[in-house]
This record gives sequence, structure tokens and C-alpha cells, in this order.
Amino acid sequence: MRTYTTPTRVKGGFYLNRDDWTMFVAPTEGADLPGTPGARHFRFPTVAMLVAAPVLSLAFVVFLPFIGIAMVTKAGVDRAAHALGAARATRRTREAEAVRK
Repeated sequence: MRTYTTPTRVKGGFYLNRDDWTMFVAPTEGADLPGTPGARHFRFPTVAMLVAAPVLSLAFVVFLPFIGIAMVTKAGVDRAAHALGAARATRRTREAEAVRK
């Protein structure tokens, strides 16, 4: 694949900014690539995008429930660990106060 840098005038097509992973769709008559000066872009063929878009969408739809379950589980574990840590800290504080008396 050929690399284009910002600001370059390009012909119509799909361009991926490799620095921040954003897609730019240039119109048929062409356009200047957006982004910070020197940002690198790759041009994807239209046929490749027509195949990749449904495949990536399907992967997102299939894995989104698992991502949600993992996020909720992690939040619960973090909350339980925080509560357990606070209980231990309270117990240690009481023990330290008892030793001082």
C-alpha cells in the first residue's frame, strides 16, 4: 500500500490515518487529507472496504455482549476489592488505636 502524508491532495477513495486510526472518505473529485501535518494515511481499495465493513460490523455485534459482561464483572470485582480494602483499613485502624491505649 502506498503511504500519503497530510496535507496531500488525493483522488477519491477510503483513507486510513495510521496515527489516530480515523477513516477519511475522499469524494470522487479528490480532496486534501485532513489531520496534523505529516500524518500518514493508507488508501484502501473500495472493494476491500465493501468486504471489510460487514465483516467488522458482524464481529462488533457478536462480541459486544461479551465485552459488556466483562466490563460489568470487572466493575463488580473492583467494587468488592475496594470494599474489602476499606474493611481491612478500618480493622487496622482499630487495632492501632487499641495498641496506643
